[in-house]
Amino acid sequence: MPVPIHQSVSVAVIFENGSIKPQYFLWQQKKIVIDAVSFIWRTKIGMADILHFSVIARKTLYELVFDTQGLTWKLEQTEPLTANS
Repeated sequence: MPVPIHQSVSVAVIFENGSIKPQYFLWQQKKIVIDAVSFIWRTKIGMADILHFSVIARKTLYELVFDTQGLTWKLEQTEPLTANS
């Protein structure tokens, strides 16, 4: 079951061929290295494009959100992966 977080985080990314590839993020004084990006989608809030990244790290699914207007990142939610996921 997803756990809402809604906290600001710092994210290291690679910009490649017009795309953003998150590599790791800093949360609760820990560096969490991203193993895979499983899904990316876009929403809008007013004029701002919001990019959502569903990423896997440490056997956990995280949703990272990038506000392209404010250039800020948030960790929206997290969910441990289980054998039934």
